[in-house]
Amino acid sequence: MAQNCAGLVLTLTSDCCRFDDEKICEFAICESCKTQNEEISQIETKTSANEHAAMGENGNIKAEIRSGNGICNTPNLDNVILDDFERGALDRFSGADIGNCDGFRVLNGDLQVKLTHSGEDGWNGDYVRIAFESGRRRKCVTGNGATIALDDDQSTSLDCSEEEEATLSGCETRHSDSTYVFDDQDPSILSDLEVSCGLGNALKNVRLIRPSSTEIAYSITCCPIECSSPVEERTATTSVRRYENLASLEVDCGSDKVLTSFDLDEGQSSAFNYEFDVNYGYIKTYRMFYRYTCCRPTSHRLSCVERSTNYNEYGNGYIIYLDRHRIECGNGNDDEFLSSFRLRRNSWSGFGGQTYYGSVYYDFKCCKRL
Repeated sequence: MAQNCAGLVLTLTSDCCRFDDEKICEFAICESCKTQNEEISQIETKTSANEHAAMGENGNIKAEIRSGNGICNTPNLDNVILDDFERGALDRFSGADIGNCDGFRVLNGDLQVKLTHSGEDGWNGDYVRIAFESGRRRKCVTGNGATIALDDDQSTSLDCSEEEEATLSGCETRHSDSTYVFDDQDPSILSDLEVSCGLGNALKNVRLIRPSSTEIAYSITCCPIECSSPVEERTATTSVRRYENLASLEVDCGSDKVLTSFDLDEGQSSAFNYEFDVNYGYIKTYRMFYRYTCCRPTSHRLSCVERSTNYNEYGNGYIIYLDRHRIECGNGNDDEFLSSFRLRRNSWSGFGGQTYYGSVYYDFKCCKRL
C-alpha cells in the first residue's frame, strides 16, 4: 500500500512509514502513524568529571549518526578557538564543525551515534546529545548507562532517546532573536539580545545558545504569574572591554519581586573609546549597563535561595564560553522564578600588575511562591 505525500511515494510498514525517495516530506501521516523528520543543528558532548576524563590535543573523536533514512559523518569534533573535552565540560559543535551532519534529516524512530577515537589521549564521557532545529533533543548513552571510555582506535555505539525539558504547566521555552557574531570577543554583541517574557509572565530559566556556528541567542523559559505593575530598574554603568567586566553589574529584583525582562545596553549611540589594558593593549571599551523589569506577586509571598552555575573556563574573553552556563530555577513542578543574577570571575594579579582570569560562573537567586 502506498500514499502520496507532496509528490513522493511512501511505503507503509507495520509500525511506521518509510520514504522511497531521498528527499523527505516535511510532515506526513501514514495510516495511524505520524512521521516527522528533524534537521540536526548541534552535537553536544559531556566530558566526565573524574580525574583522568579530559582529552588533550593528542586525541580526537568523530561521530557517525545513523537514522532510518541514512547516515551522516562528522570530521574530528573541534571548536578551533576553544579547548574542547576538558574535565567536566559540556562542548557544543555546529555548522562546518559537524560536517554533513549539519542539517541532516532524521526520522522519528531509532537513532544511534557511533563515536570513534584516534590518537594517544583517551576520553571519558557521560553522554552525547543531538539537538534539532525544532528545539527537540535526544540524549545518547551507553546501553547500561556506564561512562563512555575511549582510547587509541576504539569505537562505541550509543542509543539515543527523546529528552524533554520539564516545565511548569503553562510555561513556555523559547528563543530570543539571534544576532550575528562578527567578533567573538566583542561584548557589545550581547546588547543585541533582548530577553522579555511579556506581561503576566516571569523568567524561570536563561542560557546563552548558539543556533548556528555564527549566531548567538538566549533560550528562556517564561512562566505565568500574577503580578502588580512591573517596575523598571537599571544597574550602574561600567566600562566593558571583555565579557568578564560584566561581573561588576548585578541584576537584582530583591527578595519580594521576580525578573520579567532584561537587556544589556550600550548607552548613547553605542559609544565607545579605546583604553589601555595590561592584558590586551589598547582595546575598544564600551560604557554598558543592564535595564531590567521586576514584578511583585500579588497574592503570594516569596521564599528565595541563592544558587550558582558550575565553574567553567573564561576562554580568553570569547563570548561563546558563556553558553556553558545554565541559570535554572527548579525543574518539573518547582514553582520558582528568577530574581537576580550576576556573573562572577576568579582573578589574580601577576608580574607588573597584569590580571589573570581563571574560571567564571553565575550567582543567581531563585524565589518560590508560598
